[in-house]
Amino acid sequence: MRVNKKMEKLGENVNEISSALTSEVDIQLFFEAVQKHRLFTLEKLIQKSAKTFDYTS
Repeated sequence: MRVNKKMEKLGENVNEISSALTSEVDIQLFFEAVQKHRLFTLEKLIQKSAKTFDYTS
């Protein structure tokens, strides 16, 4: 149930953002921001995994 509410909220946010994007430049900036967030999140996940499995030694 909780996941459904989060997905609904995400859908609302996407609709709000997509209606605010009015040019290709806006869309490109949005995609760049999303990509940076993905890379940051991936980096944190890798760091956490490295610590968990002690790959840093």
